[in-house]
Amino acid sequence: MPSKAQSSFNGYDLEDLLPRWLQNAYTTPHIQSALTALDEREDARSSFRAESVQSLMSKNADQHLTVNANRLVGEGKGIKAKAAAATEAISSHLHNSDSKTESSESTKFYSIVSGISPDNMPRNRYMDVLPYDRTRVQVKVPHFRDSGALSNEDEELEGLYLNANWVQEKYGRKWWIASQAPLRNTAYTFLSLLLEDMYPPKLHRHASHHSRPRTVVQLTQNIESGRRKAHPYFPDVVGQTMIVVPDFTDYPSSSTSTSHLRRSKLKVTLVAQERIGEACCVKSLVEVRPFVDHGMLDEDSDKDSDDLPLQLRPSSSAPFAPPSATPNTDSDSDNYGDSYDSSSNVKATSKNTTPAAIRFTHLLFNAWPDHSVPSPSDRAALFEFVRLVDRVNRQMPSGSSSGQISASSSKDTKDNLNSASNERSSTSEERDLDPDPPIIVGCSAGIGRTGSFIAMNSLLRHAGFLPPPGYSTTSESHSASPQQFTQSPSIPSGPATPSEPSATSLTTPLGPLPTTLSTDLVSQEIDSLREQRAGMVQRPEQAVLVYEMMVGAYVERGELKR
Repeated sequence: MPSKAQSSFNGYDLEDLLPRWLQNAYTTPHIQSALTALDEREDARSSFRAESVQSLMSKNADQHLTVNANRLVGEGKGIKAKAAAATEAISSHLHNSDSKTESSESTKFYSIVSGISPDNMPRNRYMDVLPYDRTRVQVKVPHFRDSGALSNEDEELEGLYLNANWVQEKYGRKWWIASQAPLRNTAYTFLSLLLEDMYPPKLHRHASHHSRPRTVVQLTQNIESGRRKAHPYFPDVVGQTMIVVPDFTDYPSSSTSTSHLRRSKLKVTLVAQERIGEACCVKSLVEVRPFVDHGMLDEDSDKDSDDLPLQLRPSSSAPFAPPSATPNTDSDSDNYGDSYDSSSNVKATSKNTTPAAIRFTHLLFNAWPDHSVPSPSDRAALFEFVRLVDRVNRQMPSGSSSGQISASSSKDTKDNLNSASNERSSTSEERDLDPDPPIIVGCSAGIGRTGSFIAMNSLLRHAGFLPPPGYSTTSESHSASPQQFTQSPSIPSGPATPSEPSATSLTTPLGPLPTTLSTDLVSQEIDSLREQRAGMVQRPEQAVLVYEMMVGAYVERGELKR
């Protein structure tokens, strides 16, 4: 944490490098005050989340809904008492009108009841990390015909449950899908996100592009400190194929026929992979296509929820490797969960233009410990990773007709990645693609590291260190220096003020932050993210990281100018 009157950073005079808002905010007293205010507001949200669960339980008492509402919001950490105090502290805002009406509306606003239904509870990695109903991402059930084309026969069905939320940057304005790491029994649903156009809430009717996500960011290792934090959903050997089978809870009773299941498997192949040392990451190119099993399914298969719905199949040129047998022992990763509402986005994906196969890029960052932040020596790599994620997402996807690529030398693997990423066509279909679609990002619970990453992206974008959303980059700029975008004349060279329209407004029952934080963009961003997914930027050191990353970005800009 900075000192009370810190005026230099790595030998640079901060007054010459930082905008006024950051100079005022980057002090220990201010940050401590900001963290306290942010925690009080999150505690109040926690109270309303618990009320939404208690309300559901009272309405369904005859159905024996066995859910401990206090556990869902972390009673063991004293949050219940803190939440009551926090709610009382902001009661002057909530009670300007009829208190019962206000409380009821607030409880509805912060409702998390979708996550506690009997069908959905097993699909949560942590029971105290649940998505807000109003911002929850709903995933359409993909049904393929024998030809591999998507079928619209169950178009009107409610979307599948996934512990994920739509989240928009307050200042950068880009949309993200913030998600928990897939479980063994949610890998199929997670991959389904990549098969269809996905539009943020209420925007799909006006969308002029096909906006299928094509980039997945993972900020956790699959296993950390001996505990399972994420389950793999694609092979780790180039050329190897994994068959992903939907579990029965994905389907309404009317849709569990053998023919549907036979046509709904997914064939997932690792096409290419490379390590990028300067960004501390592994970049993987993954292909997903329908897998039609023309043999009869064993009607008893997939009934055991502990069975892995993933089946590895070797290619002719890659050795077979069995899936990991590590059990899911998650119990204490990132600690909260919230979401964003997209109840209407499912119906927007009823196009017949989905190709027989799609490819997406998976970017795994290797230097962010759970419950912590990257070390100072890894901050430069985190900067580069942020830029890499942005550049990769703006690249047009490669063609889907390429076959498997066998494991070979590292040079061949890198060539495969580069050639696939640089393939371009001027077809009308490609011109109709979103130049900067939503990015799927997650850690283990999808709130701590995930929220911090989105917050720093928003503020770096707002300050001109990243292009604005939808900004079209050229193939030449993809290989340019990491600082090229900060020097582009088409991108602002400095931050806008908080009052400018670039800050996305979000009406909240809690009202605005205290006036002492009105010009603190970091606090405003964190609070906005927490309105969309509970517990975002979970730990105090993760909030401090966002401040430090912004200071570091301005210092780097100052070094480039000297």
